[in-house]
Amino acid sequence: LIGVLLPCLVLQVGGAGLATVAGTSWGPAVNPTDQLAKAVPGVLGHVALLGIAIGAVSANVLNCYSGALSFMALGLRFGDLQRHRVIVAILLGGIGYALALVGAENAGRGYQDFLLLLGYWIAPFLGVIFADMLQRRGRFEPPVFVDRSHSRWTGTCALLVGIAASAPFWNQMAWRGPVVDAWPQFGDVSFLVGFVAAAATHAMC
Repeated sequence: LIGVLLPCLVLQVGGAGLATVAGTSWGPAVNPTDQLAKAVPGVLGHVALLGIAIGAVSANVLNCYSGALSFMALGLRFGDLQRHRVIVAILLGGIGYALALVGAENAGRGYQDFLLLLGYWIAPFLGVIFADMLQRRGRFEPPVFVDRSHSRWTGTCALLVGIAASAPFWNQMAWRGPVVDAWPQFGDVSFLVGFVAAAATHAMC
């Protein structure tokens, strides 16, 4: 908890302070990295940009690794295990780079919408996990996790129901739900709706 709290706190305080620096500008189409370079003088600005680049690579190594593991879980194989891991890492890294280039324009707004899209499926996913844990009373048999013949679609169906139920409440660039327009005072409550709908569906199936 401390390892996540302290860096995020420092970055958020720094970002709030940067917004007060004369000569910087902010908005949906503004690149925050360019504004940081304006506020930090000379060579130190280049060092800061280098730190941002290295930090982005370090953070996305974990994304590529977890993405590769998820892809391997599909059961697809490209030769022996060592060759398979290399090919999958390169393949997913290339796909991720291509998607990053597509989203480079208006990156701030695109990143915000991307995080919202993650939440739109993560909340129903957690609802399924919560309901499943209640049904099993927290007890899981380890062999189930490696048994490829064990295939239940209950969780997947509940996840899709939760996402569909939350869609009218979405509030982001790709889709703005009708509930948000009709009752803007409620804000974006799609996460709560998706969680409850998915958990209830899984519990009843």
